[in-house]
Formats: sequence, C-alpha cells, structure tokens
Amino acid sequence: MNGNGKIIALEPVQRNAGLLAQSVIENELSDVMTVLPIGWRSQRTRRNQYSRCA
Repeated sequence: MNGNGKIIALEPVQRNAGLLAQSVIENELSDVMTVLPIGWRSQRTRRNQYSRCA
C-alpha cells in the first residue's frame, strides 16, 4: 500500500476477529489495518463480497 491507505477488516465471528486482531498486533500492522468485529450485512446470508480499490 506504500503508506497511502488503510485496511479495514470486518469479521462478524468474535473468535476470528480476535485472532485477526492479535495477528495484526504481532505483525506490527496496527498503523495500516483495523479489525472491526461486525458483519457486512444486516441479515444472515452467505455471499462473497469483493471490493476493488483504485
């Protein structure tokens, strides 16, 4: 990312969010990545989510 952006990870499963957050800390990525323990949708559905960055 060359210092020009930030990653926001959404993880609705509490255990996975905790593991991901711990990995971010251990790999010293806190300045570029934030983990939010929330889901993308308001309903329980299973879907692939893709996002394209410029």
